[in-house]
Amino acid sequence: MIFERVISIFQLVFYFMFFKLNIISEETLNNFIINFIKDNGIIFIKLGQIISSVSGTKTRSILGEKLFYKLRTLTDKCNQELVTNNDNNYDYINKNPIASGSIAQVYKIKYKDKICAYKRLIPNVNLNINKSIDNLIFYKNVLFKTNKKIYDLINIVELDEYIEYIKKQTNFHSEKKNIKKFREIFKDIDKIIIPEVYYCDRSNLIMSFEEGVTIFEIKKTIINIITKLFILCLLFH
Repeated sequence: MIFERVISIFQLVFYFMFFKLNIISEETLNNFIINFIKDNGIIFIKLGQIISSVSGTKTRSILGEKLFYKLRTLTDKCNQELVTNNDNNYDYINKNPIASGSIAQVYKIKYKDKICAYKRLIPNVNLNINKSIDNLIFYKNVLFKTNKKIYDLINIVELDEYIEYIKKQTNFHSEKKNIKKFREIFKDIDKIIIPEVYYCDRSNLIMSFEEGVTIFEIKKTIINIITKLFILCLLFH
């Protein structure tokens, strides 16, 4: 395990060096960093998700604009290759996941004559979490001595609370309760659609399949509208 981590550090160093020497592109470097995060497991992926949701100029300056926005691919396009053995009890519309987060994959299925979203934990989720915790502790110690800015950036959450929060997410009964709460809160707002839960156990969750856009798409649309309004105000001032 230590040997693998040391090799990963040398690879990172070489990729950064090759980028500085214009041997590889920024896109190649950023793709390597994203794969490095994914390879180090759930804890790293969750951190990437949290960091990409913090849109402060300091965060974007430390990471670079392109890497900052590339981190958003970790929201629903990570672990896409970890296709679980499909459960024959369900009628899969697509055998491959339509989305993959840090701890779970989502499939499109038919369930009781309805088109549904079926969410299930990724394979060996608890082992993944434990290995990822060990990796984070190791790399944080390295960063503390080599790159204080990145160390401070990933140190934005208290580790024990962060790990407890992630472990709670591996129990879908908690998610079911939250979905019910949100359905009640937003029941009179047509523009916000909260799925209905049809089945739930600790590691499986079946919900109504709803069409819509992601929060990032909504945010991008709002920013575009504000930018256009600002330009119009300058033109007609």
